[in-house]
Amino acid sequence: MNIKEPLLHWIRLFFKIIFKSVLGLLFFCYVTSGIGASISLYMKNGYRAQDISAISALIDKSAEKGDTTRVAAWLNSRPLAETDKLVDMIKPKSGVLSPWVFFEIFRREDSLGRTEDALFWMQLARFRLRYDIIRCKSGLDGAKNFDGFLSTLQSPKVDVLLDKHPEMLKKTLQKVLDFDLEYPAIDNPTQTCKTVSPSPPINEDEWDIYHESLRRSTEKFINSPDAKAADTKIPDVSVPPAKNTSAKGAGKTVKTPALEKHK
Repeated sequence: MNIKEPLLHWIRLFFKIIFKSVLGLLFFCYVTSGIGASISLYMKNGYRAQDISAISALIDKSAEKGDTTRVAAWLNSRPLAETDKLVDMIKPKSGVLSPWVFFEIFRREDSLGRTEDALFWMQLARFRLRYDIIRCKSGLDGAKNFDGFLSTLQSPKVDVLLDKHPEMLKKTLQKVLDFDLEYPAIDNPTQTCKTVSPSPPINEDEWDIYHESLRRSTEKFINSPDAKAADTKIPDVSVPPAKNTSAKGAGKTVKTPALEKHK
């Protein structure tokens, strides 16, 4: 018997096993991704079936866990006709919410054709996302990811509005600061840090200093006569990065993460 025949047999058997294994893996991925899609649809239908008042308990429970992204998913499942009522229910609890919730409200307002409201929620979401990111230890990497994320967030309606009425941007940012004063952010940025900037948050006792720094830099942009509306479409300019500033009356300076300007 030719010694090559057994060798060829084992080689063919080896590749046959490998081929079947690869097919099995592809089938497994196909099945599991299908199940994942079904679960997502199942959850969405479940959220839609709940009474609208369930949002309050969901916010409280999610805030306790330190992750309110589920609230954004719950909102996404609800009819657009509920938007006004949902916003009224969310506002008092907005301090604990993640930026993703505000991006979802922006999407709803934009879909409804209420462009000025969409602009407000977009800028509030950016402000809150910026605040989350500067509380992450790797602020520079987070800023780059932040710019990449916002570059995918397009709204032709908002762009047209700002082209026609460039003064709307600063007026909207002032509304964001007024909203932030009434409902200051007290959310835990851990989930955002994991998503946008893979690093843990800074110490909680520094958060207020970073918050004041972001407010002051935003006020500086609003009051700057040199700030042009054309520049405000750049995320880092429309919501300026925090500077190295001191806390209210504290007299001490805390170094914040350096945030690179988008170019």
